[in-house]
Amino acid sequence: MGTLNLKNGSCSQRDGARGERIVLWYLRFRGYHLLARNYMVGHRELDLVMRKRNTVAFIEVKSRRNINPAMPPRLNVDWRKQRNIISAAKTYASRNGLTRVVLRFDIAEVDLGRHRVNYIENAFSE
Repeated sequence: MGTLNLKNGSCSQRDGARGERIVLWYLRFRGYHLLARNYMVGHRELDLVMRKRNTVAFIEVKSRRNINPAMPPRLNVDWRKQRNIISAAKTYASRNGLTRVVLRFDIAEVDLGRHRVNYIENAFSE
């Protein structure tokens, strides 16, 4: 798998990468530390894996140029996507010896047009 060239990637790829950078800095400012970014387990991807104290957050980032309040991006994280994230997170935790931590599944909605982040802790669970 090649790396994404942000100058030549699709518009949605560039928006997604930009949203991930925004959320990364948003969470670093709040005391989180990056463990992994775009971690792949087969065809499943974890956008951001971050840790704060005894909690490891698996963050699904949804970026839009303008968010329609009637159709928030979090609605795109359906049960199939949730199942894939949970499965990938368990694999990540196992491979990295994360045994005595709380695993949490969050969603970050990034409105690129307004430069806003709506961060949803515990957006879903097993």
